[in-house]
Order: sequence, then C-alpha cells, then structure tokens
Amino acid sequence: MEDESLFKELDTFEELQSPFLLFPVLHRELESLNRLKRNREKSILVSNVLSGLHLGEERPGPEERLDLSGKRLGKSLDNPLADQLCSKLESSPMDSESRQQLLGLMLERRESVNLQMSRDGYLLALFELENPQISAVKINTGLYCQELYLLRLYEKLKEMALKFKQKIQDTRSEKDTVLMGKSTELQHGVTYIENCASILKTTPLKQNYELDLRPGKVGKKISVKQLSSGYDPFSRKLSHLPLADVTLNQMLEIMHLLERNNPLVGYHQSLRHEILARLAFADALLTKDSKKEKEGASQFSKA
Repeated sequence: MEDESLFKELDTFEELQSPFLLFPVLHRELESLNRLKRNREKSILVSNVLSGLHLGEERPGPEERLDLSGKRLGKSLDNPLADQLCSKLESSPMDSESRQQLLGLMLERRESVNLQMSRDGYLLALFELENPQISAVKINTGLYCQELYLLRLYEKLKEMALKFKQKIQDTRSEKDTVLMGKSTELQHGVTYIENCASILKTTPLKQNYELDLRPGKVGKKISVKQLSSGYDPFSRKLSHLPLADVTLNQMLEIMHLLERNNPLVGYHQSLRHEILARLAFADALLTKDSKKEKEGASQFSKA
C-alpha cells in the first residue's frame, strides 16, 4: 500500500513519472491550449454566419484542468484581482493584457508558488509567446516562469527521489526491480532537470520593445531599430525557451527572407541548434539513449 501511495504521488504530472519526457509532455499540453483557441475561433466564425445561435459561447473549463482563463491558477493565488482577471479571460480568452497581469501576480509571490501553479503559469506564458504580437515583457515573463517551474520540478523530483531511496532502505527492497528502477530514474531526473535549468538560464531583456509579426505588419525591410531592439535580442532569448519554437521559427524565417546576408541570421540559427544539442546530450549522458546521442550530434552539426 505504501508503495502504491508513492507511485500515486508521481501520477500528479507526467513529467514526475518520466522526467526525460519533460519537453514532449509540455509541448502536448501547450498544443491543448492552442486547440482550445482554434475551437473557439471556429465556433465564433460559425456563430457569426448563423446569427442568433450562440455557438461562440465557451463553457468555463473545470478548475481541475488548465484552460485559457487560467482559473485554476487564479484560484490558487487567492487574490480578488486574480479572480477578476480570470473572469475577463473567461469571456475574452485572447486578452493578452489580463493574462500577463495574472502571470505577474504569480511571479510577485513566487516564494509560495507550488509546482502546479508554476506549471500552469509556464504554459500560459508559452501560450502568450505564440501570439505574433511579441514583446520584451512577454519574453521576460516566459523566462521567469520557466526558471520558476524548473526549480519547483527539481525540488519535487528531489523530494520523491529521497522518498523512494528511504523506502528501499527501510524495507530492504534492493531486489525489488520496480522500486529500484524508479528510484534510479528519479535520481537521474533530478540531475537532468538541474542541467536543463543551467543550460536554459539567461538574463532578461533590459529594453522594452514590441514587434508585430502578423501578415501585412512586417514590411519589406527590417529597420536598424527593429533589428537591434527586436529581432536580435528577442531571438537570443527565445533560443533559451525551447517550447517557444513557433515564434522563434517565424522570426528566423523573416530575418532569412529580409536580411539573409546579415551574419546575425546565421548566428541565431546556430545558437538555437547549440542549445537543442546541449539539451539532447544532457538526456543522453544519463539515459544512454543512442537516439538522443544522434539527435545531439545532428543539432551540433547544424550549429
């Protein structure tokens, strides 16, 4: 029974069960948020065509799940302003300003933020970064949320690794292959998350600036100001947010199209591949996974 309770505690989040699946798991969670967005846009389009039918209404998501309103996070913050912001997001899910304010409230009390809250905040920050209207504030929020989430995940994995180790020692279960296997995986997971946090750590952007990457807003040429205050520094920091690849890819494509002779374009592409390679090798060194070794080598060859 005690073994079951230990394993049940790991069931809270998939990345606790399998730390090395961290990025695929979060990528899938982020895609779920994007699917909610797409479904809402489709239903609103239908409701506009079939006027009088309220097909655009989105039912509030259950608090036990993360949705575009951030209600679960808002409830955990126990702040009247957070409740107001979640209500705004419930009726207007694409209200970036309200979502940024909600994330700001979370970061203000980061010392008391638990793993679930930090996870919700990180995913909501990543969702914001997929908006083509990108800003230094959004990128910094993403970096702060990523750092906080990785810290809380590291702490929880360390706690669970110690519990499994203690369980094995107390019950002399060295021959229990399931317990031993999970204990080893958790210990390796602690090291992996610590290494990921180190690889992805960077300083925040100091200058406030905004870029609009929507079709028709980019223009036929990138100005010196846009390059020095936007495309260049934004790309540097987005390289440290591996799950914000949609926006980074878009920026690299725009730079390649309009500034292909600028050496900065090659530099940013190289930096991105270098960081992805380091993450793959951080996995391979612990898991001895030949696929991850090949992935790391492939990324380094592109750097």
